[in-house]
Amino acid sequence: GEAVYVDDIPAPKDCLYGAFIYSTHPHAHIKGVNFKSSLASQKVITVISAKDIPAGGRNVGSAFPMLGDEALFGDPVSEFAGQNIGIVIAETQKYAYMAAKQAIIEYSTENLEPPILTIEDAIQHNSYFPVLPFLAPKPVGDFDQGMSEADHKILSGE
Repeated sequence: GEAVYVDDIPAPKDCLYGAFIYSTHPHAHIKGVNFKSSLASQKVITVISAKDIPAGGRNVGSAFPMLGDEALFGDPVSEFAGQNIGIVIAETQKYAYMAAKQAIIEYSTENLEPPILTIEDAIQHNSYFPVLPFLAPKPVGDFDQGMSEADHKILSGE
């Protein structure tokens, strides 16, 4: 038997395709999304963003349920670079990808604190990820003794 994968199955007639638009700025207001004029932008059927779903829409299918649901789209504020802020729906997958890459996103950082990008920033702002109890490391050995006896030491987290 030969395995059949999703990409091996022909698309249904009149199928539409999607591609995410990703934020390129951490911690910024999303003011608007426009597209460069191109063949790909002419083949766009619609763009779905936070404005098109019920307020507070959450991604309930998160890969890390123990961390809680995450926002489906980063809007009105993008929390990190690479966050989904919309999805382009187009006639073909190629046009959807091309249009998503050609999206021009207008950002504003007015009234926002600068993003925390380094370990020093996190320490200064007391910004830490909580360690979930079942992920907490179990104490093993004596750290101070190990560091004092180590032949090689890494003294920086950067």
